[in-house]
Amino acid sequence: MKSMKKAKEAVVISLGGSVVNPGKLNIPLIKKFGNLLIGLKTYKFGVIVGGGKLYRDVLDEVLKYCKDKKSLDWIGIHCTRVNAQCVFCLLYTSDAADELDGVDLGGRRII
Repeated sequence: MKSMKKAKEAVVISLGGSVVNPGKLNIPLIKKFGNLLIGLKTYKFGVIVGGGKLYRDVLDEVLKYCKDKKSLDWIGIHCTRVNAQCVFCLLYTSDAADELDGVDLGGRRII
């Protein structure tokens, strides 16, 4: 009889966009974050990243010309995606990606 693997507890972590990118990408912090995840192998993680300063800076400029709420919402979504993609890329190409279990999506791992 095969032994069943115990399911890992899922943890969702929110990384504020202003922490990830307070004016420029905070690579040392993201690497430390990846190393923290390496040490917590008994969990699986979901990471939420905000738009932060990038969104606020862009919004300040765009609001001078555009008041369309739907367009402003989309700008916020795209700024959030930029920060999240940067975190994903740095974790995926770091030692953290090699150490953590993840989901393989055609060569990309969501961790």
